[in-house]
Amino acid sequence: MEPNEVRISCDRLAQTYVDDITTDIGDEMIQFRHIVMNADMDEQKSEHAFYKLLLRLDIQDTLPNIEAILRIYLCMMISNCSGERSFSKLKLVKNYLRSTMGQDRLVYLVRLASESYILRTINVKETIAKFVRGKKRRVFIH
Repeated sequence: MEPNEVRISCDRLAQTYVDDITTDIGDEMIQFRHIVMNADMDEQKSEHAFYKLLLRLDIQDTLPNIEAILRIYLCMMISNCSGERSFSKLKLVKNYLRSTMGQDRLVYLVRLASESYILRTINVKETIAKFVRGKKRRVFIH
């Protein structure tokens, strides 16, 4: 990545985290890039390794924006719980409804429960109206 591209990306980052970093993060990032490229790093180059390098070289006071943004990134709560939620819903629905309905209907209910965010976006009245229009079976008697 060219230094100008780095500065542009860092300016966007500084606009996002106005309270945490200053606008000179672009220059710090270019300096830190050279430090990382010339550093003897035993680990793979990851964000955690970059932060450990910053602390090992004791340059966190020299590059305060880099230290702050690495700390923010490393403390972010990143998780994908959708699969766990699905299994949790499955257990609840199965226990409650196991004796009262067949397996096919149970599978549909589990799918509805685990993908409830999709259901919240559906206009129920419009769906019912489409169903009624499609299922009209009027017979005209003369």
